[in-house]
Amino acid sequence: MGRIKWKKIILLVLLLLLCLPLGGTHSLAAEEEKGFVIHADKVVGILDLGGIILDSPKVIVGKLPIAFIQADISGLSMERVIDTPQGTMVLSIRSGGKASATLMKLDVTKLTFGGLCFDGFPIKQCLKDVTLVATKMTASRLSIPDMSLSTSFDGAAIAQAEQQQNALEQTDVAKEAERLIWQLDEQQQGDDSAAQMVKTLQADVPALAERVKERENEWRSIEEKRGGLASSLEQLEAQIADKRTVGSGERKQYETILAGWRELKQKGEEQLTATNQDVAAWEKQKNVLEKAAAYVTEKLKLGEQSEAMKAISSLRVFLEAIQNQLDGQVKTGEIWQEGMWQLERRLGALAEWFDKQNQSEESEMAEENQPSSGQSVPFPGGSGEGNPPPGEAKP
Repeated sequence: MGRIKWKKIILLVLLLLLCLPLGGTHSLAAEEEKGFVIHADKVVGILDLGGIILDSPKVIVGKLPIAFIQADISGLSMERVIDTPQGTMVLSIRSGGKASATLMKLDVTKLTFGGLCFDGFPIKQCLKDVTLVATKMTASRLSIPDMSLSTSFDGAAIAQAEQQQNALEQTDVAKEAERLIWQLDEQQQGDDSAAQMVKTLQADVPALAERVKERENEWRSIEEKRGGLASSLEQLEAQIADKRTVGSGERKQYETILAGWRELKQKGEEQLTATNQDVAAWEKQKNVLEKAAAYVTEKLKLGEQSEAMKAISSLRVFLEAIQNQLDGQVKTGEIWQEGMWQLERRLGALAEWFDKQNQSEESEMAEENQPSSGQSVPFPGGSGEGNPPPGEAKP
């Protein structure tokens, strides 16, 4: 029994030497092309992603370097399909307990992970359901308790291992690396993370765009009403200038136009306030966007072709479109203010003219031969035909 046990140990050592040549510190290395498929149900430790760079175009510069200063690994398994003179076999290494490593570094060519967990948070990072292909793994200390090594020439086992390998080949290591960086930053930084900034913008920018669109329609309606008031006032001025009389009909028209002007003035001022608030909201969102862009490129080291920067670029285009609409609305507001001032000036001139007509009528009624109501009223300060009404003197 003892001799059989020693033979198994010698076989295991030979397999490790053949398949995982040692180098540097305690090292597990594989052929550059394939590497080992390593799976862990959970990895808890201090993760260093400082060596990851996602450049433009979006590629991993070299292999994806992942380092754990310290890590506890649950459900560790390593598997690889190997061609031998005796045929293709599957080499499997499994840990019966929780493995641990210090200063563990991996050169990764493929990566998937199920998400983050909170074991050890906030000091440590926790990844669950991690599967990767590593062409090299080194550690200053690596403990794999109850390690078992097995080989299989079974066709079903080989097919399953190759299927897993092929599935990993379909993954985009750059996207997974970015997702890992993104989620870790969000977990650690919370509301100050780039992820939260982008999420907030992705909700707030479309909401602002919708408000600005509604405001566009409201400004259009306000300007149409102002045009209608201007047209009505022009007709009244022409009517008075033509008749040179003031009856109850003209006064009623004037009061109607004046009431419409006051109502429109209040609504327009409310619209101006709302537009200014939209401009302030746009400026705030623009500042958050630039902050997020700087954070992503400078701190997270994600390039222009990363998914994060694509999202930020899309938001930037969205904000530029909103800016164009807001610029147009601010200009419309300025035109509206000028137009309302012109209407106010003309209405004021009519009011003065009506007052003079009232005074003239009261003066004439005091005389013996006062004209009947509705007859031509002389305009004070002029010839026999009187002063022209405001409509004739308007600029």
